[in-house]
Amino acid sequence: VPTEGDYLLSYLRANTPESIVDMLAALERPIKVYGLGERPSRGQLAFRPIHETRFAADLAGCQAVICAAGNQLIGESLFLGKPVFAVPEARHHEQRINAHYLKAMGVGDWSTLEGLQQSQIRQFLADVPQYRTRLQQLQGRLDGTADALQAIQSLLAAGTSKGAATPVSGSY
Repeated sequence: VPTEGDYLLSYLRANTPESIVDMLAALERPIKVYGLGERPSRGQLAFRPIHETRFAADLAGCQAVICAAGNQLIGESLFLGKPVFAVPEARHHEQRINAHYLKAMGVGDWSTLEGLQQSQIRQFLADVPQYRTRLQQLQGRLDGTADALQAIQSLLAAGTSKGAATPVSGSY
């Protein structure tokens, strides 16, 4: 069950430059950092080991997410109503596409890892209330399963009407 805590959640790739960690530390707010391994706390940064249930609980309870731009975490964050600041590596085109759509949907922002500036993170944090409002408007509308099934069934029906094999019926 999502709640809005007073901390951020960050999930970064192991090869993230230390300068990015410095930027997070400079925010001077609680941040639970995953993906960089266990380390001693640094100011308000708490480095967490990967742990399935703890990570899920921390994600559900955070205010917002700062992360690499992989599809899974972005999807989980949006499902839970969490604004996302995505940080794809410049050469990861799939992640840059994910980040672009995140911004286009009005539920977060992004910068490449290599071009990230402290001011961009601060602006994202200032805009979190707007992103949260947009996410509330999208709740329940981010699961495209029913639409995908309808499109597949329409294509199967169109194929059947042209003499193709009859699709097998059953539950989905």
